Amino acid sequence: MISAAVVAAAIGFVPTAAQAADQPAQRQGSATAAVDSAKAAAAKSTVFHSPAERTVRTSASGKAAAPQAAGAAGAAAGAGAAKGNAGLAVDLRASATSGRGFSLASQITTTAGAPVRVDIDWGDGRTDTEHVTGAKLLTSKHTFTEVGKHKVKVTLTDQDNNVTATNSVDVQSLGSKFTPHAPTRLLDTRSGISAAPTIPSPRTAWPA
Repeated sequence: MISAAVVAAAIGFVPTAAQAADQPAQRQGSATAAVDSAKAAAAKSTVFHSPAERTVRTSASGKAAAPQAAGAAGAAAGAGAAKGNAGLAVDLRASATSGRGFSLASQITTTAGAPVRVDIDWGDGRTDTEHVTGAKLLTSKHTFTEVGKHKVKVTLTDQDNNVTATNSVDVQSLGSKFTPHAPTRLLDTRSGISAAPTIPSPRTAWPA
């Protein structure tokens, strides 16, 4: 007589041994892929922000002006320090695009029609320079060679009004799972490092 369990397995109600062995691996693989995908999405969604209110304005003499957002008192205090283009400022938003890549959005505001030079110091020895006239949103991309923290500084220069404005934002590059490495012998059976030594036959030379 055929048992009920055998009949159920035959028609698919009870998984066979092979099916039971496959299911945990499939679920584990799916979970790993989901975690990796979530990590990648989290890295790309990371945004580092420094608002325009943090912009520091200086005159040609190097004297710091009061921040733009300080109101009437701040404007009066900074009038002698940085005359002209009182609205010169920059809002910074840096978004991670990869383990070491970033997209920097620089929202430039200016109350003068004079040309403004934009110098971007990425904090790793490399710089970019742009030129704008009037308010504009600049988008710049950069890839760091080193993983870690970097201070990105943007300086606006209005030469016609003898004033500069600087803002900075700290970013953190997380890196990726793959790290390149120079050729290295990881397993040396000649001297027994990481494995028992292997004695070559008389006709076999030691590997280089």
